[in-house]
Amino acid sequence: MSSNSLNEILSDHLRRIKTCLEENNIEELDYSQFSDHKIVGRGGSVIVYSAIAQEKIYALKSLNIN
Repeated sequence: MSSNSLNEILSDHLRRIKTCLEENNIEELDYSQFSDHKIVGRGGSVIVYSAIAQEKIYALKSLNIN
């Protein structure tokens, strides 16, 4: 697969994700906006954190892909 076709596939997926977020009224936040990260759970290849952004508490999931 050429890098050009891979870029087209990735661009298409990114457009689909952004459309889905907009249609479902889901706000996209940059990771740098979060503070006060605390681990609340672990399992398999996932770590779940609680964190604060815009004066709200969110759950953040981190995937370990080895």
